[in-house]
Amino acid sequence: MKKTLIVKLSETTYKKLLKKKEEVFPQGADWEEFFKYLVRDVHLEELGGERISKSTREHLFELWVRNFAENLPYIREGKTIADLVPPEPEKVPKSAGIVVGAGPSIWKHKHLEMLAESDFDGKVILCDRMTIPALKAGITPDIFDIYCLGVDGAPIIKKWYDDPIVDKYGSELKVCIITSTHPDVRKRLEKAGAQIYWFNPIFDDYRQNESFTRLQLIMTKSEKLPKGVPSMSALGHAGGCAWVMAHSLLRCSPIALIGLNLGWDADTPLEKTQYFSTFLAQTGGNVELARTAFKKIYNPYWKCEAIVDPVFNHYREAFLEAVKMTEPWVITVNCTGGGCLFGRGLYCMNFEDFLKYYKDVEELKKHFLKAD
Repeated sequence: MKKTLIVKLSETTYKKLLKKKEEVFPQGADWEEFFKYLVRDVHLEELGGERISKSTREHLFELWVRNFAENLPYIREGKTIADLVPPEPEKVPKSAGIVVGAGPSIWKHKHLEMLAESDFDGKVILCDRMTIPALKAGITPDIFDIYCLGVDGAPIIKKWYDDPIVDKYGSELKVCIITSTHPDVRKRLEKAGAQIYWFNPIFDDYRQNESFTRLQLIMTKSEKLPKGVPSMSALGHAGGCAWVMAHSLLRCSPIALIGLNLGWDADTPLEKTQYFSTFLAQTGGNVELARTAFKKIYNPYWKCEAIVDPVFNHYREAFLEAVKMTEPWVITVNCTGGGCLFGRGLYCMNFEDFLKYYKDVEELKKHFLKAD
């Protein structure tokens, strides 16, 4: 049932709303559609994904704060992702982009080798754990425009950069990391001579006075950074954040996704999936009960089944919601060759076709896969 709401607005507030509506819907839209856009991420009931996010914050918040405190002197004197914004960012798109995740499809379909042998001249955004494999495959900063990105505060992340090949290309590597990155990761990158660009992950509603995201912004202000360190949505994982970075910061389109399965092939033993041990522990070692946490999803584009657990399903749903919110000029193309990531606003195609046609959007569209 529709409600009628009468609100008194100042002329300034009305003009701001009107301007924002025109920016979001340049082709025109009524006010109801615009207000639906504004409250798109508001849910009347707590969703399963929200419970996962809440649990993650409760378990890791202390670690994040400790990391942030130790990094703060280096953050206040460093660079931020704002330094990567291209000239005239309002003129879009700037170039094509490829987001490189660590999902099983990237090895199955040899996508790293395919990219290394191509003449792709757009932006390549690597999830942190793909830095070493990509460099070793020949995707190096002397040939490609590479960005590395990490959103995890755990000390184990250091190993994703702990290799001589990172030292070899270190001074040419642009690495974007959250302000709550573990100090061991920062030190390893400094040792390699990498270019570090800081950003704040969005933990909560920055508009609230008690918001940690807002507190981080205030605390990172310095003479060098009078506006503080900007924030960027991570969508819960490096792959999602890399995609956000591709269009919102680097102004890329079209954007190809490889290695971003957010699930596993249907024949993968559940015991070998990332979070099975977690679910097993939660069920007191009951294997059959732990198995019930997983579900199968049929992918109608590559005509295959994939399995997904509640954590990756949360990431999947958040990603699909975010795709719906992007501006019309952003074209996101899943080129993984499988997995669980498909839905409204997200196109699917083979990676070799993307590499052939990415410079001609109209020709690219002819090669989008159709669901069965």
